[in-house]
Parts: sequence; C-alpha cells; structure tokens
Amino acid sequence: MDVFPILARRAPEVDCTLFWRVIVPNGQRAVRSGDWKLVVDGGSSLLFNVRTDVGERIDMTNQRLDIAQRLRPMITAWEAEVDTEARANGTNELIRRRT
Repeated sequence: MDVFPILARRAPEVDCTLFWRVIVPNGQRAVRSGDWKLVVDGGSSLLFNVRTDVGERIDMTNQRLDIAQRLRPMITAWEAEVDTEARANGTNELIRRRT
C-alpha cells in the first residue's frame, strides 16, 4: 500500500493498521493504529499519540498502558505471520540474519 498520497494529503485517510520492522541488532518493530504508534526497540517500548505529538517526543506508555498492552501483541502476531510466510516462500534470508 502506497501511503505517500495520504501523507501528502492528496488522498483521503484510510483506517488501517500499519506494521514495520527494521533489522538492526535489537530488532526495532512498530505498529501504527489510529492515532497511536508503539515502537519496540529490544526490550523497551515507546508509545506516541501521533495526532497530538507529530515529533514523537512524549512517551505515553505510562499514561496509556492500556493502549500499549493492546498494541504489543499485535506486533508479535504480525511478525510471526510475516516470518511464517517468508519461510513458506523460501524468502527467509532476513529472518536468518535476525535470529
């Protein structure tokens, strides 16, 4: 899904949940659902309200633990699904480098 037209405000907003990860030593993962973005970096989590904190400077994890606890398992489930699909398709080079 190309989100650039949405970000540039050339297309209407779409209500969907976005996931991504960066293969680095700690394995950064993130989910964006509605106004909330949870970033998991190693054992640490950061929660941001991207509607009110565009620069992602205020970690809201302690104030909105309910949201962090809802989003964290979503990342885990998504990542397991992506890794399973990669193994099934024989495209698991990135998975091997992560583990």
